Amino acid sequence: MQKVTLKIYEILALDVELNGYTDPQSGKLLAEGILSRDLKLTVKYWLSDLSDKVSKEKEKISKLREEIIKKFGTQDENGGVYIPMYVNQVFDDEGKMVSGDVNPTYESFQKEYQLLLDETVELEYKELNLSDIEGVTLKDTPRVFFKLIAKPESE
Repeated sequence: MQKVTLKIYEILALDVELNGYTDPQSGKLLAEGILSRDLKLTVKYWLSDLSDKVSKEKEKISKLREEIIKKFGTQDENGGVYIPMYVNQVFDDEGKMVSGDVNPTYESFQKEYQLLLDETVELEYKELNLSDIEGVTLKDTPRVFFKLIAKPESE
């Protein structure tokens, strides 16, 4: 097993690279994950193991993000908490925002959340070789996932 240290924003990106991403509102698939592709069974096993570890980290991150939202947000009548990005908004006749000021509370939220995203996490994983994923095609480049692939030795 290998170990890698990733920033939290890389953990979130790796989750999408492995599992894909579906827009929660529209249900539209926005990114296809590596695990949805045809892979050798052993490769799929080790990537699923990695995905489980990444998902646990993502859960922790999500809880911490919710805490930050509660810290800076405002509760609505339904009990939900939100932080508007803009204040003093002006809309045209069609309902489109034509001007507004960035909410200083939103900026404070963003700064604190960015500090969280810049923290590091160590993950243990089974190193794969380029030959393990040969022939796998993806529309998007999985940049974080590529960090986990063994580099071929110079000849």
